[in-house]
Amino acid sequence: MDRSNLLLVLAVALLVTTILAVAVAHESYLLACVCVVNSISRGAVALGTSIAAALVPMIAGPKAEHARRVAWVVQLLSFVIALFFLIQHVFFALELA
Repeated sequence: MDRSNLLLVLAVALLVTTILAVAVAHESYLLACVCVVNSISRGAVALGTSIAAALVPMIAGPKAEHARRVAWVVQLLSFVIALFFLIQHVFFALELA
């Protein structure tokens, strides 16, 4: 499996998990502190960016090597940023508990 495809699968799995976490979250967590909502939404946006960057090489085709490299770097950086925000969200939620 290509490294871009592996990161795509991980980003989709984390995004689905994030959406499920928001769907089943208690309303008081979402109303208690804006930092909880900001961190989860920033994580979701970064995961969406990672997914979009993974689709660029699929659209560009096999001849666009430079686009593949740039998309890989963007995908990797946005995935790391998403992990940061999701971990930050966990700490904020644990602080409120």
